[in-house]
Amino acid sequence: MKNDINTQSELIWEQDFPCITLCGEGVRTFLHGQTTIDILRASDNEIIRTCWLSSLGKLRAVLEIKLKDNHAEVLILEGDSKSFFQGLESFIFPADKVRIESSKLKTRIQCLSLEVSWKDSPVYWLNGKNNLPHEVSRTKKANPYEIKSWMISQGFPRLSQEIEDKCNPYEIGLSDLIDLKKGCYLGQEAMAKIFTKKALKQKLRLWELHSKEENYTMTNSLKILDVEGRPKGIVISIIKKENNITSGLALIKTNSLLRQDLYLEGLSEKLLIKVPIGFKSFLD
Repeated sequence: MKNDINTQSELIWEQDFPCITLCGEGVRTFLHGQTTIDILRASDNEIIRTCWLSSLGKLRAVLEIKLKDNHAEVLILEGDSKSFFQGLESFIFPADKVRIESSKLKTRIQCLSLEVSWKDSPVYWLNGKNNLPHEVSRTKKANPYEIKSWMISQGFPRLSQEIEDKCNPYEIGLSDLIDLKKGCYLGQEAMAKIFTKKALKQKLRLWELHSKEENYTMTNSLKILDVEGRPKGIVISIIKKENNITSGLALIKTNSLLRQDLYLEGLSEKLLIKVPIGFKSFLD
């Protein structure tokens, strides 16, 4: 088992992601109405990170967008790319003055850090495999274990594998990707209601278990219980580390986050509950 990463810029995550190109004079206005960040004020060639929601405010995709003139590249960082493509097609009308030009894979590189949020560490899009930016040209590519370990520490939202469409962005710490002042967009009304009530049923948390016990089986369907055995959360990811440490992510009921007696079902050791590095509260 590899050692856990502990510094920025020692490792990079390189992966190909689905990317859709939109074009037309209405491209900015259209994307502004589909996503949660102010697209109209975005600068050309900057990477904009935003969410795509259902009408009920459930997170369906995390996107990165790069604009230039009347073109936009939309990279699906997390979520079902087929559903996103079909969703865009269903929302485009002739009056929008925008069309889908192409769909392809885009190579993306991210520097891995345990010191800053994943939303703040450097990201690069490549047009080819052999043109690495100078800043990361000598940096080691992370292996799957290192990437998973980083994602868990960060609270990176794995929609297709872990969260699906069960959560709104506030519950998993994406409040910094939600703009409540930009005007109407898909899911905006639901986001405004949640923000006004200042209440969430559950929140994403990082848990750690220090145990020498070797007989238990760790699965993503484990429940988190209180001392009386009442369910207080559900495990959505797990990773085995060194020194008898197991950790992962869980969705835990908000009214149980201050408890000191949470356990994994079937085990007697108390869990250590932490806020993931990348979690941004909507109350901040």
